Amino acid sequence: MACEVRFLTNEARLRFLDPLLHYSDEFVDCSPNLSIGRFLSFLQELSNFKTRCKEVILLFIRQLDALGERESGIGAVPFLLGCLSELFVCLIAADGIVRANNTLREHWNGYRASISACVHSPVASTKLNISNGEVKEVDGFLVGIEKAVLSGTIFTDCIQDVGKTVVGKKVLEHIAAAISATGTEIEATQDPTRIGYRVVGAGAFLILHTTLSRTAVDKKLLRIFLDLCRLNPVTPLWRNVSISPADSILQLIPDSMKHVDRKQLQTIPPAKEGILQARIAGMPKDVAAFKTDAMDWVERMQTLATESEPVISDECAAFLRNGLLLARKVQNYVMQTFHYHSVLLKPISRTVLQHLGVMLEILVVLKGCVDRYGLAVCQLSERVKDFFASRIHMACYNLEKRLALEKRGNFGAVDQVDSLTALKVLQQAVATGPLTEERLVVLRVCFGICLATKRWPSEEIAFVLSAIPVIKDLCSFQKSFRIACDVSIFYWNRMVLRPYLEEVYQNPIQAARLTVLLAAFETSAAGLHAARHETSSVLLKNYRTVIMGEVKEYILDPLCKDIETNLRLLVHSHLSLPDRNPFESAVRDLRMFTSLGPIYFLGQCVSVRDYVEKYLDRTFYDLTTVALHDWKTYDEMRSLAFHLYGLNVIQAHLPNQTVEQGADILEIMRNINSFVTSYTYNLNNQVFVERSSNNKHLNTIGIRHVANSLRTHGIGVMNTTVNYTYQFLRKNFNIFSQFMFDEQIKSRLIKDIKLFRELKQTDAMARYPFEKAEKFNKGIRTLGVTPDGLTKLDQFRLLITHIGKPVVIAIYLGDALILYLLVLLRLSVCLSVCLFVC
Repeated sequence: MACEVRFLTNEARLRFLDPLLHYSDEFVDCSPNLSIGRFLSFLQELSNFKTRCKEVILLFIRQLDALGERESGIGAVPFLLGCLSELFVCLIAADGIVRANNTLREHWNGYRASISACVHSPVASTKLNISNGEVKEVDGFLVGIEKAVLSGTIFTDCIQDVGKTVVGKKVLEHIAAAISATGTEIEATQDPTRIGYRVVGAGAFLILHTTLSRTAVDKKLLRIFLDLCRLNPVTPLWRNVSISPADSILQLIPDSMKHVDRKQLQTIPPAKEGILQARIAGMPKDVAAFKTDAMDWVERMQTLATESEPVISDECAAFLRNGLLLARKVQNYVMQTFHYHSVLLKPISRTVLQHLGVMLEILVVLKGCVDRYGLAVCQLSERVKDFFASRIHMACYNLEKRLALEKRGNFGAVDQVDSLTALKVLQQAVATGPLTEERLVVLRVCFGICLATKRWPSEEIAFVLSAIPVIKDLCSFQKSFRIACDVSIFYWNRMVLRPYLEEVYQNPIQAARLTVLLAAFETSAAGLHAARHETSSVLLKNYRTVIMGEVKEYILDPLCKDIETNLRLLVHSHLSLPDRNPFESAVRDLRMFTSLGPIYFLGQCVSVRDYVEKYLDRTFYDLTTVALHDWKTYDEMRSLAFHLYGLNVIQAHLPNQTVEQGADILEIMRNINSFVTSYTYNLNNQVFVERSSNNKHLNTIGIRHVANSLRTHGIGVMNTTVNYTYQFLRKNFNIFSQFMFDEQIKSRLIKDIKLFRELKQTDAMARYPFEKAEKFNKGIRTLGVTPDGLTKLDQFRLLITHIGKPVVIAIYLGDALILYLLVLLRLSVCLSVCLFVC
């Protein structure tokens, strides 16, 4: 039964807690209803697991009741209750996760509402091609799942079923003894992660004791439990899940507030504040000690890994276990710091975050050391287990001879037979095969039975008691080390990544921390592989996008801009620039970032050097195209980038002056209004010349420029040009006609043309008199003048030129097309000749 309980405990941790914990709407691409639909199979499995736990716990209590009647079995009871307490802690953790997961409840309520709507609407079920009876079956199934799992009463339901069983007083005495001994066990333990489990386990046993006794809660046991809660007011259960044992356990005990000591209960909240303040005050000293111990352990591990035949001794075993205990201490320190701040709703200061970052790196370094020397660690741990197993076997052999020679005395015959049998089984467990976890369970149960004989010398008992935890940790040393170095708490506290990145960027000498930080945040997302509401690939992809976005925003992009700024300041150092005094403003060696190797994060490789090189390539090329005369400046910046930062920036290979490309025909058409006012037409050279310019030269547009545009954009640009020209001419001819039909203009023109026709009748060679033209011009001026001094006739003259310029462009386009086709024909002839020669 102990193996079955441990199996259920491991199954709860590996299969059920992580999917419940990671259910959220973060990094999800599907709808809430689809997420719940995918999650239903998991909830059914969890319901089945709950049923199995009920059966096992009930059978466990019955067997414990039977075992407690024999004196020889008393020694094994503490270990068996310890196994049961771990299962209770997992069930309490599952309830805590369900109650704290608001997203799961919201999505579940929406899904239930959709199914209920289908039940009451036959039309909806018909559209889904499902009968109304099947929909009702689904609704009944959901009701059962909600009652069994989502109500947050998994642990309570298991305990209530056990309470229906009648047990003897021995079981209650064993449970009370286990609660009373918790304080002593906590003081003696070196593993800080077990302390919280033991406190919560004691609370679970208090509930079990009250349920089995069918009476009010025992005040003495309640007082002992509250003393434990005062020393450990906040307890981490699983990853980012924590509880306040006093509040959570008392809620599950009927009428507990009637029997609790109010003064004792009131001491717990101040204890939380005191523990947090003491931890923050002592954090610099603790972090320095952790860092020193980690460096010593890694250095010693490197030495042992290189030795061909390391000496196996108690010191070697202590060394391996000290590394594991160090990882657990650091992990527990980090988790409790986060949990205390969360429970007390207090912000985490930047100084505390820096210390947490150092401890995060310590865990990553320890894990990396064990992974790097994995083969040596495996061989060393197996040899140490064999070393302790042989010594335990020798102690069992000596005890067996002593029991065989002694008379029965006050020790019962049945109990003596039980002890001899347990001793034989213990010897077989340590001598006939490797010490697996199952054999270790057998060893601990048999050792407890053998302790009842009270025949073992105290020295050998002390050795076995000290050897069992060592063997337990070494049975799966690498797995235990990986769990101890778990940093998944940072997955739910991703906001700390930003200050970490800012600190690293402000101190380039710490650039190597970037690799460690990303490795830690990659490890923290390992639980996403167990998610059931969405595929792990989608969750990991979206998580990677978020984290890499932070890295680009706070490391890569500022790095690119700062390197570009430094290069510009160095190139233009001959100008009058502000002084850069290194004694007033710190000088950062950004080469520490560019010298980093590739960084791998969830399958994506990021090279800081390549990222900066691409940025400079793009920037230098774009700016050189804008101002070709600055090519030499950017060439110097490329050279400086190579010598200062080791960056190989690609040459742009752009010409150092403007080629005869000229204005683009598409740009002319898009801005045709600006073109007709900014350019004048030279009739002698038949080119357009810019009226004025802020530069030292004037732009010109000829047939060759239009031909270059055709070569760039293709013949299809002709349709666009003709369309733009037509639209412009139509608008201007409308203005032309309005001017000609103006009454003031039209009347004067009719009068003058009548006079001109009379002159033509008398003299066929007559011309329009200059005096009449000057008089007409003066008459037009009386109609009004613009602020620029232009009369309506001057404006009409400009309108005529504006109409003529697009027409010239259209003529240019035809001539340019002929020129373009001639060039193509020449190229095709040359190509044909080359092919013929080849």
